[in-house]
Order: sequence, then structure tokens, then C-alpha cells
Amino acid sequence: MVTVISYTADLQIRTDDAFLLRFLRAKKFEYDRSYNLILSHFQMKKENPKLFENLRPSAVKHVLEAGVTGVLPHRDKEGRKVMVFRPGK
Repeated sequence: MVTVISYTADLQIRTDDAFLLRFLRAKKFEYDRSYNLILSHFQMKKENPKLFENLRPSAVKHVLEAGVTGVLPHRDKEGRKVMVFRPGK
């Protein structure tokens, strides 16, 4: 994966094992899907830089305490955790 990333001119990211492992695990070690997730993630960061500024637990603590987001106690039929967003709350 490091080789493919190095050939992607506008993608300047970390290539250490711990960082790339996050994306591989998220896509059950399917190489192409993991690479596409990396591209999507960094496209999102590029298009929405303000969402990623000061992204610390203390900066979003009020959102978590307000109950706007939560994780359901059970997984979906494919074993994935389900996160719920309730922006109207």
C-alpha cells in the first residue's frame, strides 16, 4: 500500500504501519477498499478543513454530553457498530 500511496502525487500522508493498519482493519484487510477509504478520508479533510481543526476530546465534549451522538449497544446484521446522530436534540 505504501508504494501506491507514494505514486499518488497529491496524497501526502503518514505511511507507518500503525496509521495504515487503521484503514486496513476498517475494510477487513481488503487492499483496494482500504486505499479507497484513505482517498475518501483525505478528500473529506481537504474539502472540510474546519471540521478537523482543534479536534480534541475537550473540543467535542459538549456534543457528547448533550446526547447528540451515541453508539447502539448491539451491532447490525453484518457485525458493525451503529452510531446514531440526533442533531435535533
